[in-house]
Amino acid sequence: MDWKFKATILRVIDADTIICRTRLGFHVEVVETLRLCMSDGVGIDAPEIRGAERPEGLASKAALVAMIERYCEDDECVVKTFKGTKQGKYGRFLASLETSDGVKLCDLLVEQGHAERKAY
Repeated sequence: MDWKFKATILRVIDADTIICRTRLGFHVEVVETLRLCMSDGVGIDAPEIRGAERPEGLASKAALVAMIERYCEDDECVVKTFKGTKQGKYGRFLASLETSDGVKLCDLLVEQGHAERKAY
């Protein structure tokens, strides 16, 4: 089972971590840092924006930002979380990003080579 919420992307940290404002319903919103994953719940891993991977990390981050600008009107998207999702070691929940018409942004990142599937 999974849950979908409307959200506004506030900041892209890197290609596998974002900060967003998620609308939970009944006028309740929460700002969370999310670890991104595939639409099937399997995690993704993207190059870091610090250290030796910096050039690849910046390119991956730019790819995600471009996708959000292209597919998400006013940076609005759908955050999909999964039953049993726990917080990772940095306190982030696992979630995928989709557009209102079903474009799966994290899956596109992997398909285009900006990230890879990684089970956590």
